Amino acid sequence: METTTRATPVLEPFVEQRTVLLTSFRRDGTPVGTPVTIAVEGDRAFIRSFDAAWKVKRMARNPEVRGRAPGRSEASRRVRRSARRLDCWTARRPSTPPS
Repeated sequence: METTTRATPVLEPFVEQRTVLLTSFRRDGTPVGTPVTIAVEGDRAFIRSFDAAWKVKRMARNPEVRGRAPGRSEASRRVRRSARRLDCWTARRPSTPPS
């Protein structure tokens, strides 16, 4: 049986979203917005991308990212977080045994 954790208030506007605008930053600080698919669980938001994607390279250099959900009030639809890369093994839940 799989249990889910309720989203924290800051991520609540993103729960019902399929796509959000993720902003990562170039070396010179220029923001770059990219639409990504999102999944939220508890205090974490997950996106998936290819290793060679520029957004992944930008997040490796600077983990600060911003997300924006369409709709809702301006204050409740933006969030600033820190990103980190997960591979398929570190993304597993602790309760899920390796196969």
